[in-house]
Amino acid sequence: FKDNKLNIISTKNGEKKNIEFDSKKDKLEYIWLSDRNRIIYAENKEGQVLLNSYDVDKDQKDKICEFNFESSSAKIEDIKAAPLMNLIYVKVNVGGNNNRLYSVNIMKEKDRIDIMTEAVGDMNIIPHEDILIYEDKINKKIFATHNESSINIGGVTSPKLLSIDDNDNVYIGELKEDEVVKIYYGNVKNNTSTWKALDIPNGAKVKDIYVSPLGSVYVNDDLKGVIKEISTGKETKYSGVMMKMYIDG
Repeated sequence: FKDNKLNIISTKNGEKKNIEFDSKKDKLEYIWLSDRNRIIYAENKEGQVLLNSYDVDKDQKDKICEFNFESSSAKIEDIKAAPLMNLIYVKVNVGGNNNRLYSVNIMKEKDRIDIMTEAVGDMNIIPHEDILIYEDKINKKIFATHNESSINIGGVTSPKLLSIDDNDNVYIGELKEDEVVKIYYGNVKNNTSTWKALDIPNGAKVKDIYVSPLGSVYVNDDLKGVIKEISTGKETKYSGVMMKMYIDG
């Protein structure tokens, strides 16, 4: 995203395309649906909050739905997609810590989701279920949609939602002084007492923890230029700055 444009470059032929925006943006909320070569993105236009899609192959924009709020400062803060369920989840901030969550189906019908807090932090989707996991950032709790009880892990008072893998395992970190010292993971349908745990001996910042789609947990040390797989202890050295992990290539 640069110069008020979302730039798309084909790695096959170098062809460049872009989505231009009328209003100035410092940040753009969007997600890439690689299996469909489509981008879902947010746009504020003439007092409306829009959720749009862009088909890269057809070079075609399409409005998915719109949100109308009393507050002109309302904006989409996060978008998650569940391709297997043909659902999109949207977090809208309507002012301060007041957030609302919506689901949008393949027919472009949107529904507001009942949630246990207005102060929603990070959120993520369980791939094979119509379940969204989300944080209550004020009360330091984690919830799953369709359930009024929080996901409680014995002895953990400051949980942090880290990731969800392709096997529907949810990864929750135990925070101590803003560092993750232990990671618990398992299926939300099972009691958390049956979940597995991984120790992070020296602790790690949330931004330095990566969970692969297959469930491998890595910790990055950017000062040493080393990324370590926790379960095996295998270390991989690199030069430069680590931006992202990709395992499908």
